Amino acid sequence: MDELIKEIKDPDSVWIEYKTSSYGGTDENNEAKWIPKKFYRCGKCRRGTVVRTPYCPYCGRKMNTGN
Repeated sequence: MDELIKEIKDPDSVWIEYKTSSYGGTDENNEAKWIPKKFYRCGKCRRGTVVRTPYCPYCGRKMNTGN
């Protein structure tokens, strides 16, 4: 039971969300177009993915999906 509580409270068991944007060319008025992007990093192995899943696809860590 203690291991389960530790797993739930473990701050390494979360996805760290990053929001950014990238240049997508110009529109018809020659204004810059910025495309919003979002990706996540595993709190344990720090590898990135664009899909938020219940488990890290790299280290297999079970993620807390409640946040």
